Amino acid sequence: MEFEMKYLTVLAFVAAMSAMPAVAQEISETTSNIVDCREIEAAEARLACYDEATVALEKQVESVKAAEAALAADPERALPQWARIDPSADKKQVKREKKKKEKKDQRDEELEVTVVKVFQNNAGRYFIRLDNGQLWSQVVIERIDEPDSLPAKGRIWKSFYGSPWFEFEDKSYQDFKIKRVK
Repeated sequence: MEFEMKYLTVLAFVAAMSAMPAVAQEISETTSNIVDCREIEAAEARLACYDEATVALEKQVESVKAAEAALAADPERALPQWARIDPSADKKQVKREKKKKEKKDQRDEELEVTVVKVFQNNAGRYFIRLDNGQLWSQVVIERIDEPDSLPAKGRIWKSFYGSPWFEFEDKSYQDFKIKRVK
């Protein structure tokens, strides 16, 4: 039991000393030197010892202040490498949002429409009838989520290449290519 306590004490001491940064370790050494200066009998030697210790302590305090100022200027440097935020990731997100906004701006020919009927032929192709009488059909046959109730709001826009696309407002995650039938 006693051996374990000594082992744990030594282990705790080693962990504490290894966790201290180098500057803090130097400051602790300098303060121990100051304590040792008190034990010197000769006044001139004790004064010289104090002078040496204070000069060393001032240098170390200046380096600590410089390090604190550097960390205040860039607090992310205090983090370990794996926890740092990549500044380019934020720039990538801004670029992505800007590109998305530009894409929406390019949709200047976007139309807000009201869908009155959605039906499907035997081949599985969906047809959309608008309130103004236009009939649009799906180009690629695929299952779409029909709106919960009719009339429903939707948007028709032209893609970059000029082909029309459609999406229901409440099902904005799903858009599909269409062509006008009538």
